[in-house]
Amino acid sequence: MFNNIHDLQCGQKDSDKEFKYETIKTVLPAKNQLLQLANDDVAKWFTPYHPNGLGDNYGKGDHFAGKDVVFEWEYDGNADYFVLEIAEGGDYAGCLRYRSLKKSVTVSDLNVFADYSWRVTAYKDGKEVAKGEDCFKTEMSPKSIVIDGVSNVRDIAFFSKTLKQGMIYRAASLDAVTEKGLTDALLKYGIKTEIDLRNTGEGKQRSLGKTVNYYSFPGAYYVTTGASVKDPLYQQNMAKAIEVFADENKYPIVFHCAIGRDRTGTLAAVLEAFLGADYNDIMADYEMSFFSDAGCKDNATPDTMFTRITEIYDFLHEYGGGSLQENTAKFLRDIGVSSADLESIKKIMTKTDQ
Repeated sequence: MFNNIHDLQCGQKDSDKEFKYETIKTVLPAKNQLLQLANDDVAKWFTPYHPNGLGDNYGKGDHFAGKDVVFEWEYDGNADYFVLEIAEGGDYAGCLRYRSLKKSVTVSDLNVFADYSWRVTAYKDGKEVAKGEDCFKTEMSPKSIVIDGVSNVRDIAFFSKTLKQGMIYRAASLDAVTEKGLTDALLKYGIKTEIDLRNTGEGKQRSLGKTVNYYSFPGAYYVTTGASVKDPLYQQNMAKAIEVFADENKYPIVFHCAIGRDRTGTLAAVLEAFLGADYNDIMADYEMSFFSDAGCKDNATPDTMFTRITEIYDFLHEYGGGSLQENTAKFLRDIGVSSADLESIKKIMTKTDQ
């Protein structure tokens, strides 16, 4: 048994101690081990990634949840309990922290494409008596999460070590979220804002409750549709949605439509391109919808839909004379997003040590 106590202060300096610690032997993850957090189906498809190469993964329902990580250690001394600390980038201030009576802890939802340090401290009679420390890395892969009752949920910032994860999530409809799903959304993932890209009357509003900021902006999808990203009305809606991401107090944010693929996929592609994604990053994130129940609900074939998302990529790629990221920023400015808001989004989403 263990209690997750993320909010407690981590990182007491060893130099403050006047005694020599006994040693705890770290076992798992092994020193410098490279962990694949994607499940076996996703990892096999993603490594290496080939655009429009979904194989037989279509239509199996939600089968993309990531793997947990088991932390284990050995200690022959006498301890009342252990405290496990897990820090990205080696900075234990604000780290994940767990208390355990056993010599192991299972942790979910670690960041992908990250460098981690971890240490475990033994306590006896309220005093630290032993410590062990090690490090590991996680591979780049899509980062899916589980919110009970909601399909097709994942973090859009999986593709870059410079971006913060746990800030922007994409999903299908939140209408059927369960009590457990609601608790996880609010407490585990800390979601503060919901952006609903559906049309008025298409579903419930405020599925996450009154404590969460709620915005309704009917979303564009693709280029050659009745709700094209070229349509001034939908451009105005997109600009309003993008402006929400410029307010640090609104994070973490989840945006969604009905099945989490078309309107959600279009906004995700624009955000990802603006944040530095390349062609394969955008395509892989889009195709992950076919690992979900919602993303396959209308029986649209992956081949057909891959053509649709390629429209978005081509539109952004050809919008100006610069890089994909520069052209996407130009597009967003042209539809009414201020340069100040764009800079704010970059600042919010970029790790401070980068």
